[in-house]
Amino acid sequence: MKDPASGILLQVEHYDQCVDFYLKALRLTLLSRDEKRADLGFRQDHLLLQKKTSAGPKSTEPFILWINANNLELGSKARSGSIYSTDWADFRDLWDPDGNRVRLCHFR
Repeated sequence: MKDPASGILLQVEHYDQCVDFYLKALRLTLLSRDEKRADLGFRQDHLLLQKKTSAGPKSTEPFILWINANNLELGSKARSGSIYSTDWADFRDLWDPDGNRVRLCHFR
């Protein structure tokens, strides 16, 4: 995956249909895709579609603002979860005062 500066992560249940919708109806650019994630470009930002799964951190909110960060400790003073990792990135989730999730990402 290309190292994005920022974007929106949208968790979807109907992954293939959603990818088709954003590519065809909204004419976003496909940057990369696998069986779980599709990175779509719009202007200088990214829309990351991620197939909902029962694995990983539990979440009910479908939208997550993500920010690429070299230092995941940036959010350590905010209400946050611990740092966790996947095979492609390390993460720290934060919540703003209204309960919206912001994900700091360090891509490998």
